[in-house]
Amino acid sequence: GRKSTTFLRSLEQLESAFTSVEHDSAVAVKFREWNALLSKVYGSAVGDTNLFLRHTYLTILSRALVTVALFPRHERGSDTYRELLTGKYFRDRGISNLAEPDFFSWALDTAAEAPVFDVLHAIVHRLEGFDWKKLNEDLLKMLYQELVDPADRSGLGEYYTPDWLAELVLEDIGYSGGTLLDPSCGSGTFLFCAVRRLKNQGLKGEELIRFAMDSLIGLDVHPVAVLMAKANILLGLASELKAKRDFDIQLRVYMADTLQTVAKANKQYLGVAVGDGREFLIPMKSLDL
Repeated sequence: GRKSTTFLRSLEQLESAFTSVEHDSAVAVKFREWNALLSKVYGSAVGDTNLFLRHTYLTILSRALVTVALFPRHERGSDTYRELLTGKYFRDRGISNLAEPDFFSWALDTAAEAPVFDVLHAIVHRLEGFDWKKLNEDLLKMLYQELVDPADRSGLGEYYTPDWLAELVLEDIGYSGGTLLDPSCGSGTFLFCAVRRLKNQGLKGEELIRFAMDSLIGLDVHPVAVLMAKANILLGLASELKAKRDFDIQLRVYMADTLQTVAKANKQYLGVAVGDGREFLIPMKSLDL
């Protein structure tokens, strides 16, 4: 939380590290790209270094949490923290698309690399003091709401669905299987709760993993939300993912703006544009338009 020693110390270290390299051309480009993306999300440029560093902290924390929950006894060598930022650590362990170098990996290959690795190491060490076997709520959402000032979130229009409401909706529709698409998934609360609900209904092991990969789909325009949603699905599947498997995990959570839509010529589908040039086709009959 905002008042925790871990967060305050980490933010101070991140601020110092960022100040030392903010004029580096690669770092400046990442900050500028982050700001340009958020200007589309919020309608105007944010330009807030403190928010950028809080987002950096949240993405570091998300990676660290998945690492500790899924791989609690793995050796962590000198390259571990670099690989956590590049996503190689997860790809080497069969999780294909949790993370990759992004805006928040700005410290890589700069003078800030070592101090940011120190932040990551400290967070991993702190998280290892907790028992993650019985995690039953969207913790990342709670942390996001705590770490990004409520006044800022209100001004930016960010409101996250509470777990109890997601559970109530899934209960109301009698969800017990089939494709579940959340077009504005945020931290992935609905997807996390769907995994937990299916577990309680008896879906386990490899069958649950494959179902989550095939049938749980999330879209969000916010890069931090996309990473948190992927992390939350993995945390919901933690007990299953600790078992040996012969296939890689490919989660269907995408960064996309569902308000930027293009109606198809035959008017039977709504195309939702995705950042890499693809579109999701949603049958018009499934929408109340």
